[in-house]
Amino acid sequence: MDVGPNPEPRTKNVPETDDRVSDVLLAGALRGQAMPAPPREAWPALLASAGAHGVLPLLADAAAAARWDRELLAAMRPALAAETALAMVRESELRRVLASLAAAGVAPLLLKGAHLAFTIYPSPDRRPRLDTDLLIREGHRDALKRCLAALGYEPVPHVTGEVAFTQFQYRRIDASGAGHTIDVHWRVAIPKVFADRLTYDDLMRDAVAVPRLGPHARAPSAPLALVVACLHRTAHHGTSTRLLWLYDIHLLSAALRASDWDQVVDCSRACGIAPVVTAGLEHATARLGTTVPPSVFDRLRAAAGSTDRDVLVFLEGAPPMMQVAMSDWRRIRGARARVRFVQEHLFPPASYMRHRYGVPSRLALPFLYAHRAVTGAAKWLRQR
Repeated sequence: MDVGPNPEPRTKNVPETDDRVSDVLLAGALRGQAMPAPPREAWPALLASAGAHGVLPLLADAAAAARWDRELLAAMRPALAAETALAMVRESELRRVLASLAAAGVAPLLLKGAHLAFTIYPSPDRRPRLDTDLLIREGHRDALKRCLAALGYEPVPHVTGEVAFTQFQYRRIDASGAGHTIDVHWRVAIPKVFADRLTYDDLMRDAVAVPRLGPHARAPSAPLALVVACLHRTAHHGTSTRLLWLYDIHLLSAALRASDWDQVVDCSRACGIAPVVTAGLEHATARLGTTVPPSVFDRLRAAAGSTDRDVLVFLEGAPPMMQVAMSDWRRIRGARARVRFVQEHLFPPASYMRHRYGVPSRLALPFLYAHRAVTGAAKWLRQR
């Protein structure tokens, strides 16, 4: 599920490649074009690009269909086998977690990769992901934490809070050595300009079952999942053209009927994010040949006039973290909440600080916090 105004980069933010030739070849292969096999000297860059974009399994399928060089196909095989094995282990674990949460009265919604891998992709191993994103009702946080702890999960040292941040992570290593990370959200995005555009109740209202994951698995309907995919991409990654996220949009678009597109437009307009959805669809169309009814673009653009300026800033590229923090500040009501917001940014949990700096002693904490304040200011002004 993904980064807000957090000064520490998240591991799921895989950097995109700067190899334009490989990126074009990847996009063409994902579009289903009969792309010529790349020369041997281009293989390392192509595989690196496919990994950075998160589409190596999809590339392998396209390469096999196009009968590319057997050695190139063989070079992809170990990564594919590992992804397939991991997907199988994760599926079993996710079924266990969802059943346990249901018994505890917690009804999460699967978001992003954890949802799409089991619904619109040919098989779960074709949609790589680093964690499982769950959206829960805010009041269920404590029950969920107790449930995950009982299942052997431990909290991941991370910057968390009640005001500045609206997510936390738990992680478990199973007997086989496979890692399982649960990324729990009680808002659909961290930047506050996006956080309440779609609520848990909005998404649960017409949520759909995910039968493969058992009777307790629920996820947003396809039209709302498309809106979430576009919102997530912009809120946490600006104008990123990472192919995995665009392919999510591509497959969701292909699954929609005419009435579904009406819901996409109506939801985008009501939530004030029509330009965000437009941008996601435009990028998917340009890179992957996604089919979108022309009237959808017309209606989305017609609804763009009332969009919050702070939303439009994200469509100019991921803004500096300080700019995001100032946008958040303007949306916080009450002096107490604002004080808490500053505290959560400047003084994250001690467990996180010791983990971050590799210093086990609590005596060092004052110096670590001072170091964070001094060095973090410059980083906030430039880091996106």
